[in-house]
Amino acid sequence: MEMDVASPPALSIASGGSIPEPMSAQYVRATRALLKRTDRYTEANLMAFLAERYPEIPEVNRLAVVYAATAGAQTAAQLHMLLEEPEQARMKPVEVPRRERRDPCPTGT
Repeated sequence: MEMDVASPPALSIASGGSIPEPMSAQYVRATRALLKRTDRYTEANLMAFLAERYPEIPEVNRLAVVYAATAGAQTAAQLHMLLEEPEQARMKPVEVPRRERRDPCPTGT
């Protein structure tokens, strides 16, 4: 089964219908735009950003878009760490065994 990656798929909604393609593209753009907003990353600020920049997204759906963007970012960060960990392990310097240390101030008589 081939999938067209050039355009995002239509999102299904609870009523059983689907969101028209242009609206689905708005959701994708809005979610990506939220991920770029690092200056004020609070739920209230992100909701206000969506209301201002993407008013065509219904208010009842905005919180879901915020949560989706946040979950996507967290998943991407976790995957990045999983992929980087083996690379970091390969790059660690080899530890040289410690030599026996002499006590500079022996207490023996």
